[in-house]
Amino acid sequence: MLKKLFEKKKEEGTFVEHKMKTRFEQRKTVIFMLTIIAIIGWVYIFFGSTIFTVQTLDIQGTEILERGEVAVLVNELLEDQRHWPLREKNIFFINNDLIISGLKETLFVENVIVDKIYPNILRLKIEERQSSLYILVEHSLYEIDRHGIVTDEFSDAEEEEILERTNDPRATRDTNAPILKIRQVSNIPIQGQEFASEFRTETWLDTFKVLGDLGFGYRNAVLDYTTSSKLILDMFEPYDVYLDILEPLEPQINGFYTFLRVRDTNVPIYEYIDARVPGKVFFK
Repeated sequence: MLKKLFEKKKEEGTFVEHKMKTRFEQRKTVIFMLTIIAIIGWVYIFFGSTIFTVQTLDIQGTEILERGEVAVLVNELLEDQRHWPLREKNIFFINNDLIISGLKETLFVENVIVDKIYPNILRLKIEERQSSLYILVEHSLYEIDRHGIVTDEFSDAEEEEILERTNDPRATRDTNAPILKIRQVSNIPIQGQEFASEFRTETWLDTFKVLGDLGFGYRNAVLDYTTSSKLILDMFEPYDVYLDILEPLEPQINGFYTFLRVRDTNVPIYEYIDARVPGKVFFK
């Protein structure tokens, strides 16, 4: 009888089992809800809050460029990269390559390194390139910037010192501003005014950079007019070399070197070697 008295009834066991199962389901639901809340919270922290929004631009290496000019352009590039509905300038979604190409194309820089310093700092290390050159017009020397604006005019003593570089065949390899002689101009350069368009000035700067990178030595670089595409390089040899500055220079220079290797040395060259058409070199 006592055994019967204390024996667990089938209904009671079923109730307890159901109760435990219900509690387990409730706990599982609570854990699931907490997990969802945590995921939403982390997603908001990473992508919706301002924690990972770029707050600081650390711009390094600028000497000629204004940091403010760089900052304005970078902010425009970041705005272009915005991914709706995320906040603009989220450091996780910044495309470094787009910033680098944008700065190179717009600000005429040599190289850019972009570092993301989490949570919200963007560091730019900028290597500037030569962005000015000297213009020799009617025996007077001027400096113009990459926009084509005349920034300086030199005294006779300063001019003489600068022009001494034209006696050095390695002049294209140094870090000084290159010298370009222009034979005929419609207007004499005036400080503070535009001498040539930005496109032409940057074309000239690009030309001198390629010549320097290739180690191509010459005495003087000459254009007949500001609009000329034919660059006349006054060489240390008794002839000039003609290049087209609106076409890729490296094939032209390679063609010039090939011509020198294979030409008949018994045939003298007195005036020029025209290398403007790659694969075809003319001389006189």
